[in-house]
Amino acid sequence: DTDVLGARAVLRACVATARPVLLGRSSAVYGRAGGIINEDSPRLPGAAPAAIAGLAAEAYAAALAARGLRCVIARYFNLYGPAVDGAGESGCVGRFLACIRQGQPLPLQFQPVPITIR
Repeated sequence: DTDVLGARAVLRACVATARPVLLGRSSAVYGRAGGIINEDSPRLPGAAPAAIAGLAAEAYAAALAARGLRCVIARYFNLYGPAVDGAGESGCVGRFLACIRQGQPLPLQFQPVPITIR
């Protein structure tokens, strides 16, 4: 509920105020997809609630984007969780924290990908 309804509330507020939105998601939407994945890779979320909720939130955002909402979906890989190593060792949050501590710029790569609704 928090993931889907929270995203819905934020997206609706952005539509109502004509504000752009960055929808941060995890890579869970790819679920059991194997090998190298990209935006057009098939989604095989399995039964993971986070994956299913993420797909629902992304679909809602895509529907509103088709009606004019300025929206970017960013999928953070290895963002957090028990398997992530210490700061700066893996995952974007750890790397960002290490850069902040060292006074270094954040290593960002941006590659815009059009949203495809299937």
